[in-house]
Amino acid sequence: MTIRRWLQTRTFASAVSCELRVRNNLTGAKELFSPANSGKVTWYACGPTVYDDAHLGHARTYVSFDIIRRILVDIFGYQVHYTMGITDIDDKILMRARERQILPQELALQYETSFLSDMHSLNVKPATVMTRVSDHIPEVVAFVRRIMENGHAYRADDGSVYFDTKTFQHYGKLAPLAAIDGGTGEVELADPHKRHAADFVLWKAQKAQEAVGWSSPFGVGRPGWHIECSAMTHAVYGDHLDLHTGGIDLRFPHHTNEIAQCEAFGCSDWVKYFLHTGHLHIAGRKMSKSLKNFLTVRSLLDRYSANQFRLFCLLHKYNSNVEYSDDRMKDAANVEAKFLDFFRVVSSRLSAPVARPRYKWGDAERALYESVCTKHEESLAALFDDFDTPKCITALLSLMSEVNCYLDSHTDIVHGPVVTAMDILSSTWTQLGLNHVTGATQSADENSTQFACLANIVTRFRADVRQAAKESKDFKLLSLCDQLRDIHLPMSGVRVEDLKQGHSTWSQCKPGPIRTQSK
Repeated sequence: MTIRRWLQTRTFASAVSCELRVRNNLTGAKELFSPANSGKVTWYACGPTVYDDAHLGHARTYVSFDIIRRILVDIFGYQVHYTMGITDIDDKILMRARERQILPQELALQYETSFLSDMHSLNVKPATVMTRVSDHIPEVVAFVRRIMENGHAYRADDGSVYFDTKTFQHYGKLAPLAAIDGGTGEVELADPHKRHAADFVLWKAQKAQEAVGWSSPFGVGRPGWHIECSAMTHAVYGDHLDLHTGGIDLRFPHHTNEIAQCEAFGCSDWVKYFLHTGHLHIAGRKMSKSLKNFLTVRSLLDRYSANQFRLFCLLHKYNSNVEYSDDRMKDAANVEAKFLDFFRVVSSRLSAPVARPRYKWGDAERALYESVCTKHEESLAALFDDFDTPKCITALLSLMSEVNCYLDSHTDIVHGPVVTAMDILSSTWTQLGLNHVTGATQSADENSTQFACLANIVTRFRADVRQAAKESKDFKLLSLCDQLRDIHLPMSGVRVEDLKQGHSTWSQCKPGPIRTQSK
């Protein structure tokens, strides 16, 4: 079959529906993703309460949503406006500041800076807009006032303002069972000032020992936790938001109460889609600061790279509960090694000098190209299906395996299908927020064309000599080839790896001795 006829029979993108569907926690169903303005997505993410270092539960959530954001923008072509809200006023912040005898705003800024530094280290892209609660007090006051005017809030005898859940017919639609139980936390349930168990505070009256407070029509005080995000979201996006995200622990009461506040304010159908990440467990228990079983982001990055943790997230569905362990992280590190080795080997084979390159495609090349296209389609179909990154990675690993089989069985390769595979894998790797750095230091001279050309020539010559020595059983010459690979070339910054059928490949490394390779 000719290439022309084969291309005519090839049905491209056959496995890809090109319709993104997401698991919407507001409805409990997997739905077609259709933002209000076609091609543009408004997205609000609840950020951290900045009173302590970020832990791996935070890292899992924000890396997972960074992956989704990159998929939406870099693979699906959406324009995403992403806002993250920082809670810098909270009971925990005030308590920690009193313990350390510093100002609450000083403590909050310290941990806000630390959080953003951790996110940068994890290669999480900065938000389009960052909002702090302390910068939006007028908006919070206006929001509370409107809810009171609409008859859905009351002022208690201590001066605090509470949301009256009994006046709101649709309260709890995001988490109906939790709302029926009225489980809003021990502190709120024990609050003697509210009328009903499920009521929650919108504006907290200032207590005698508290140094933080703002004037308002309701008296001096500060925002309640839930009202913050409603007010900040409305300040940025107005009455409608396409996508709202956070950890699953925020589904109730925080996101449930946000919905009630916004709809009581007058924003009907406020959010179209709610997405939540699953819990991160360690030793069978949810990782959290309250349980004191958390690992900080910095302690993670002392042992593993940002790439490896991102792959850990990619290997598990964003909304699934995940057990964190060294074994799981080693799985991620092994996947990283497979990809980086593939990039190195294929780059070396494609750049190796050949006297007369082969251009004509045969059955092997057509079969490889067909398989590459099919696996690529499978990877895209997985992403269109609620961002199923585990299935996407599985398809890409299978694609990589097909190329490796072709390289192992062919001395004179046709570049076309291999380059296609390399482009797909390399671009997807980058689009998912992963980088190609292996840790080896590379100087400008080592990156030069002359260096690469010379390394190719030496590697190819050594491979030919080594193959001839194996065929003639010249063990002295084989030993000299091994010395060149294990001692002399590494000292010059070249690492050589011997492959099947007399092939060898090289990569740059930090100049110095390396461990002797197995024969």
